Amino acid sequence: DLVRLKAGDRFTPAKLDASLAALAACKRFEDIHADGGNTDAGLVLTFTLTPFRRIKAIRIENAYPLFERDILNRLGIYTGGPFPIGAMEKQAAAVEALYREEGFIAPRAEAAARIDPADGRYRLTLTIHKGTWYSLGDLSFQGNSAFSDSRLKAHMRVWRATLRLGSAARFIEKNLTADIQNLTAIYRAEGYADCRITPVIKRDAARKAVDVSLAISEGPRYRVDFNGNQVFWNLTLKKDLVLFQEGNCASRGVRKTVRNIRKRYHQAGYGEVSVKSEKTAETRDGQPAVHLVFNILEGPRTVVSTIAVNGNQALDAEAIREQMDTRVKKPFVAEILKNDLSAVTELYYRKGFGEVQVSSALAFSPDRRAVEVTLNIKEGPDQRVGAVEITGIDAVPIEQAYAAIALKPEEPFRRYMLKSDENTLAALISEKGFPYVTVAGSASADPDQTRLKLRYEVTQGPAVTIGRIFYAGNLRTRRKLLNREVGLQPGAPFCLKQITTAQRNLRNIDAFSSVQFTTVGLREKCEQVVFFADLEEKKPYFFELGSGFKSDTGFFAGTRLGDSNLFGMNRKATVSGQINQTGHRAELELQDPNLWATRTTATLSLFTERLEKFNQNFETRTYGTSLGFTRKWLKNWTSGVSTRLERRDQIATGDGEITDIAVELGRRTVLVTTPSLQYDTRDSFICPKKGFFANFAVDVSKGVEKVEDDFLKYRLEGRGFWSPLSHLTLAWIARLGYLDPYGGSGDVPEDQLFYLGGIGDVRGFEENLLRFDANGDAVGGRSSLSGSLEARIDLGYNFDLTLFYDIGRLSDTSGAVGGDDWRDTIGAGLRYITPVGPIGILYGQKLDRHSDESAGQFYFSIGYTF
Repeated sequence: DLVRLKAGDRFTPAKLDASLAALAACKRFEDIHADGGNTDAGLVLTFTLTPFRRIKAIRIENAYPLFERDILNRLGIYTGGPFPIGAMEKQAAAVEALYREEGFIAPRAEAAARIDPADGRYRLTLTIHKGTWYSLGDLSFQGNSAFSDSRLKAHMRVWRATLRLGSAARFIEKNLTADIQNLTAIYRAEGYADCRITPVIKRDAARKAVDVSLAISEGPRYRVDFNGNQVFWNLTLKKDLVLFQEGNCASRGVRKTVRNIRKRYHQAGYGEVSVKSEKTAETRDGQPAVHLVFNILEGPRTVVSTIAVNGNQALDAEAIREQMDTRVKKPFVAEILKNDLSAVTELYYRKGFGEVQVSSALAFSPDRRAVEVTLNIKEGPDQRVGAVEITGIDAVPIEQAYAAIALKPEEPFRRYMLKSDENTLAALISEKGFPYVTVAGSASADPDQTRLKLRYEVTQGPAVTIGRIFYAGNLRTRRKLLNREVGLQPGAPFCLKQITTAQRNLRNIDAFSSVQFTTVGLREKCEQVVFFADLEEKKPYFFELGSGFKSDTGFFAGTRLGDSNLFGMNRKATVSGQINQTGHRAELELQDPNLWATRTTATLSLFTERLEKFNQNFETRTYGTSLGFTRKWLKNWTSGVSTRLERRDQIATGDGEITDIAVELGRRTVLVTTPSLQYDTRDSFICPKKGFFANFAVDVSKGVEKVEDDFLKYRLEGRGFWSPLSHLTLAWIARLGYLDPYGGSGDVPEDQLFYLGGIGDVRGFEENLLRFDANGDAVGGRSSLSGSLEARIDLGYNFDLTLFYDIGRLSDTSGAVGGDDWRDTIGAGLRYITPVGPIGILYGQKLDRHSDESAGQFYFSIGYTF
């Protein structure tokens, strides 16, 4: 497939060079050598190829505090990749350099490799001896008067690291670089636009310490005023200031600010505005300062009085004015008028006037408060497409080619569309296996310039077919799966669109962390293109263990383990279990992310659960199975349907103890089918700052033995996120739930009702106690409405202050104390943002507290409420 010379071909050095280049391009051989010898039968070529041996496994010992992925990225090797023979010392040196960058004094790495006799692949072991690390020694400042040493230290990551234990307290120079940038930004924000900070770093290996001295040239503190502005407030013009963000080196910040202010006035119609800066040195509180004044001479505001159109015959004046953004009685902006001329020209082009010329003339009033705009148009001839000829094409039916182009007989001639038609024809023919096709379009006009004959000359080039596909790195993933996802058939016509789809499908396989796709023969314009895919597999096995506390479950512990590439078919098998103060759950789950190559995710699970939520006087024991399907259709839309068959046992409890007597429903079997639709534009799943999320689902429940389980359960939810300021995010959520029995019985089991109150919805109430009975036990309802508003304020250092307002209403209850009134709360909380999400403490206060209720409630949360 790669050797360009075949038996019986005439030998040429160029073909030999092409063969060697192709063999090298596939990146499969460590050594390539060609020998030739003359025999009676002719020249005999012998290619000696030494293939790369592959890496079967990589084991990294003592990587902490770095992640294994950080080390592999530095090395450039991966499981399934080629083994770098003779480069082990270089790999070890690269790791040592990485750990020195991370603050270790004299790290040492040992790389060893051994061949697995079973398959000839290499097993690599990288042992890291980190040794001791540098800690921050003396941290001093010179030249700072605006901020104290302690305040500056509090903003420095290298200093805060000294409060940690072990190697987490090490000094990392790149963090110091980031700290200097942060301190510079703090100085600028306080008015010190000329601030410069220069570090002096001294390492002392004997002390295992790094002494850092920061020489700070604060410069004067700027005080900014605006003079002469009547149209815009000072607050508005301050948005154009850049010197407090970007600095003022060589007065660039002042000059850029002047340009920004001038642009703002121009866009408002003040074309004659003058903006000049004036700096005055002064002293404030014994420190040097600068009073910076932007003197603004606004001048008159110019308004468009009339828009006249001259020279137009094919188009009426009103149609031309509709094409313009310049409007009568609106501010005159020269930049907008310039764009209008291009828009009007484009309008004429679309009508077939390819020679049109559009210019403008302005007549200002003596006080320059009004301007008359005149468009002068030289239309030129109305050019139409006459005959169209396409030559040199046989890859597609000629009728299909004529149908594909936009410039058809009697259509207005648009010269820019000639290039577009060339691209359209080239793409059409290329997809039939002619990737080297070229199309040259030309237009020739008749004597009166009104009809143009178009000619498209097609040079198809050689037909190209798909060659074989070679994979490397798929140590576990089956070739059957790869071929199914790629979908390319050797011998089929080369189609660039199919190649792109094949690459995307490979990269979408979750079993791979990296996919590199190489084609050999395309650039060389060969008649067959061979494909090579270098794959890096993720580690298939995983194990997770965690514990903690949440207000809605109490103390909890959980574990998950599984295989993310089951049988090498990109399927996931997971066994999980969790126990907490409200119960326990165990589940076995199998998932196929691309069922039958339809981009549909299928999930099958077996589960068992015991659940007694806080403040409820019953527990539910459930076991069963579920099967669900989800599919992402568009960028933001996902649909799904699931079916769940479960055996439920609702058991009454008293004084916290489980009785042996079931409620009158007893054990029952329930079949639930749930269609759902989801829309999601959030910028982050963990900490969204903007976007919208909506979900609608309906549980169609059917009791196998009991009609009480015959109902429709509707759930609708919407969330919105908006960040008007960089440190402020406003969020809201609205939820609706409604349960509608259809089986003839008006009774609905308690474990199927809606409950409100607690950290998940109306904060300020105990869990599930928005409505309760005379005994103080939670009461559920068939109808539920709730909503929340939150202001999330970034305090810095990964802390968020949250202010919230919650409201909820639970109705269609049985045995509840009080009415179906709305209940609302307000509150606040402090969250710390970790790499896996926020954790925090919140307090909710009831606004309509009843005499027998507590004032509010504290919560400990993991993650945002919504």
